[in-house]
Amino acid sequence: MKGHGRAWWSCERNEYGRTPTFVTPAWKKILAKEKLAEKKLPRNVATQWNSTFKLLDVCLLYQTAVTKVTQEQENGLRKYELMRREFCHLVSPRQVFFDATQFLSREGADAPDIMEVIPAMDIIDRTLADDTQDAALNPCIRVAVGLAKNTMNCYYNKTDESAAYQIAMS
Repeated sequence: MKGHGRAWWSCERNEYGRTPTFVTPAWKKILAKEKLAEKKLPRNVATQWNSTFKLLDVCLLYQTAVTKVTQEQENGLRKYELMRREFCHLVSPRQVFFDATQFLSREGADAPDIMEVIPAMDIIDRTLADDTQDAALNPCIRVAVGLAKNTMNCYYNKTDESAAYQIAMS
């Protein structure tokens, strides 16, 4: 079964180091045949902001191997098989989240001040707004991006109540 909009879920569930032992040898065999370095797919951890990005990044780099291991019926992973279009959906919105997290997570002297954060949030907001309207993206991806935009706006709207924001932006 090929499910639309399940691309990152598919990669997340294909954690070959954590699957039954019969899948790991198949994964390693495919990597060797494709002349790819042996690598486990990173685990998606809800409390680690960039773990999903890292997982998707490896899925994209190892797209051929992910496709082949899910196509082999004896591996029992056919329901996680990604269509070519679904791999394309992995690329678009993920970069803005990674870049934003890297920028906003700087510490010490490199930490962004409010004069840098607000324009960055505007860029993120515009990018997410564009992605929610992008008909080329899978509807599930557009909905997920819209939910992310709504969550970000909850925080963004708090800036209007902040005295520091009012002073910095005047």
